[in-house]
Amino acid sequence: MEDYGKVSVIIPVYNCERYLPKCLQTVLHQTYRNMEVIVVNDGSTDRTAEICDEYAKRFPAIKVLHQNNKGPGIARNAALEAMTGDYVTYVDSDDYVAEEYLETMVGLLKKYHADIAEVGLICLQPVRNIFDNSDGTIQCFDGADVLIQDYFSEDRQIRNCVGGRMYDMKKFKDVRFSEKSIGEDSEYSLKMLAKSERLVKYQKCLYVCRAYQGSLTRAKLNHKNFDVVEIALRDAMLADKRKIKSINWNYVFRSFTSTCYELLKRVAADRKEEEFSQELEHMVLVFEKMEKLVKSHGVEVSVELVEDIRNIDEWAKKYRREKRVQLFIVRRIKRWGFQIAASYKVKTRYEYKFER
Repeated sequence: MEDYGKVSVIIPVYNCERYLPKCLQTVLHQTYRNMEVIVVNDGSTDRTAEICDEYAKRFPAIKVLHQNNKGPGIARNAALEAMTGDYVTYVDSDDYVAEEYLETMVGLLKKYHADIAEVGLICLQPVRNIFDNSDGTIQCFDGADVLIQDYFSEDRQIRNCVGGRMYDMKKFKDVRFSEKSIGEDSEYSLKMLAKSERLVKYQKCLYVCRAYQGSLTRAKLNHKNFDVVEIALRDAMLADKRKIKSINWNYVFRSFTSTCYELLKRVAADRKEEEFSQELEHMVLVFEKMEKLVKSHGVEVSVELVEDIRNIDEWAKKYRREKRVQLFIVRRIKRWGFQIAASYKVKTRYEYKFER
């Protein structure tokens, strides 16, 4: 089976000394051996760089690139320039994979003549784990328009991220990640779908991701978090350009405004209305472009979001008052929940062992 070609496993790394060894160990102990592992250290300040170099000395399959901190998109692009494989899969440095992960993905691409293969994903959270369906069924999605339609669907069947996927790079050699630091993987995913003729999905969980508070999307609010607003607009513009009639534009607009309000909530919670005033002004400009786009598809647009942004001080005060009440209720519920859990001696685990 290894005659099918070489797999390039791309791992962007930033300050992940705690989880990186397990990630590398699971990648190195694959049943499919024809691979190269390109690790890009994105300016880490902990022991991550040292760990990368130690593994590279021990395992010839690993190639390490070091760069100043530029974000995961630019790190992945550097690896794409250096790769020599026929296939590419991306593994985040705090994630890990089953030992048959590569073999399964390559087999799916070959057997079903697909451009993209996707397997089930397990999301580990401190309180509970979230599983994709893992009943072993296989489904093919044919045609780029079908894939794009699913990307913008309220009942999405395939994911909008690169985790748990492998790409046959014959069609994708010129596709690169955005230099934005938040949401760059979803935009890259859409661009790949737009060039694909078939995606095969195997409903078996072979990829584990950790959703923990230290990850980039959950870290303290910063200017980079607002990149998702512009990326959402670019995604919508790509769908508009393809002229896919079955796109649910009402859902596209609802999703966009929901993203904007989530950012407003974080601004209000941190009392950073002044610090992020420029980003909020830019959000209004992006909203106006999105408004024009969705109106051309018959969507009735409310400008309530724009009014809330322009009156952010009042909106933030109201949000914080409501949040205090919600927190009081949540704390009570959590206290009861912990008491119940203690009575049953429930123990949560932040690990997962793959079924054999």
